Formats: sequence, structure tokens, C-alpha cells
Amino acid sequence: FDKSTEDGARFRIYQVGSIEVRTTQEADGEEEVGAVFSTRAAAGAAEECGSNVAKVDRVVKVSEYVEKTPNEARRFYVVLETDQGDAIVTEKFKDQKATWAENPAGLEYRNSMAKVIRSADLGDAHLLVRDAKRLQQELAGQRVTGSRSQCKLYAHEAFLGLLPARQKAFAALSERELQLAQELGIRSPAAWDEGRAEVFSQPWSALGTIRQEAAAGLGYTVDTWGTAARVAESKEQKSTEVKSKPDNRSFEQLSKAEQEERMARWFKEHYGGAMLDNDA
Repeated sequence: FDKSTEDGARFRIYQVGSIEVRTTQEADGEEEVGAVFSTRAAAGAAEECGSNVAKVDRVVKVSEYVEKTPNEARRFYVVLETDQGDAIVTEKFKDQKATWAENPAGLEYRNSMAKVIRSADLGDAHLLVRDAKRLQQELAGQRVTGSRSQCKLYAHEAFLGLLPARQKAFAALSERELQLAQELGIRSPAAWDEGRAEVFSQPWSALGTIRQEAAAGLGYTVDTWGTAARVAESKEQKSTEVKSKPDNRSFEQLSKAEQEERMARWFKEHYGGAMLDNDA
């Protein structure tokens, strides 16, 4: 795009891969960058390139981003980083298509123009790429009534689904994770989020086989078990998790409207503004 006005002002749009740059130039003046956007094209193209990341590589970090698109809507996406230095992007679009893009072109620049909503270190979670891909395929098969909130809900669920339960707030635990927590005698947000449950004061060896299996199902090991570890993790949840709701229901137990309301409240508290409804 390259257009000029009668007074000599010039407007240009450059597009390379997923990056779109808009500039202006007054008559006899220098060209100035007015805005830079990332577009949808790169995600789809990267997905078609095939897999180039080993399925047995470990996912060591996951981050959720939000970016502003050229039409001023907000798009949410999740980035997985592996122990081999690879990056994987997953997101869902308005047409219900969920993508899995490995090492997409322009990702570093795209991330620099977006805002990190939350991130988590998965270095000791022993999560493999193939397990993350399986979760993505399950989420991709879920259809949301209407398109207004599917982008942010997909990214939200993808991020939480990759975290071991021990890194989540009580309100974000799945039904299965809540059952495992109950096997440890944990039934309230305070007992879980603040590490007040009596079981956290017991050494791993004193748990017995059944409770050790429950703890392992929640992502604990002998090295990460204990009140000190739990409380330390709870301090990080303010920046990585949805705050607890008084009714203590898991995210999966909420209706779609309630899920959307919880996401909007969390977004306002952590991102400082309201979500736009017209997702790209």
C-alpha cells in the first residue's frame, strides 16, 4: 500500500510475513513509523510446515500473551519453550481453527509487540512435547458457542492445562485434581493456596503409598513436597493464576458465561483494562 494526498503527505503499509508496518511521510519530510502489528498469516503458514520439534523434548516454560491486531481487537496465544531451545505457538481463531506452530517465523518480534499476561517455569514438571500436543488436540476439538470469547478461553485453558496442579490456584484445579487434593485432606483455598493443610507439614515418607500417588498426580515429588515449597509457589500465583472464587468451584464446573466472567475479572485485575469482545 502506497498512497499520497494532495498536500504531498504519503502513507505506506509494509508487510513481511506476520509483521505489518504502517508509516507516514510529510512532504519533504522523513518517513516515520506510525504503528506495527502482527497478523494471522504466520500462524497458519507455520502450522503447514510440519513438525520439526522432537516429541520427547521437554517443555520447560509456558507463557500466555495478548496482542492487539490491526482491527484493534485483542488476540491471545500461548508459547511453549523446550529444553532444546525450540518454541511452539498455539492459539485459536474466530473460525474455530486451533493451530500448533513450531518455530514460526517472526515469533520473537511478535512477542516483543505483545504483552505477557502470565508465565510459568516447567523445568521440573517433566512435561513432554507429545503430552502438550495431546492436550492441544483435546482443546482444539472443543467448540465454544459463539466466537466472542473462544480465543481467550482457549489460550487460558491451554496455559492452565500445561501446568502441574501444584502451580495452580485452588480455583483453577480440574475436577480430577480436586479429587486428588481431597485425598490429601485439602478442601479449601486457604489449605491449598496458603499451604495451611496439615498434610504439607508431614514428610514425604510419612504419606504412605496412596497419598504419595495423589501428591504425584498433583505434580509433587519428594523434592518439591512440603509446606515451604507450597507457600513459596503460592506467592507466584498472583501473576500466574486466576484468583479464587468464594464458591470454590473448579473452572471446568462453571458455565461458559461464568468462565467468561471470571476471565474478564482476572484480566482487569492483572492487565489493567477490559477485554474487547471482537476477537480476531
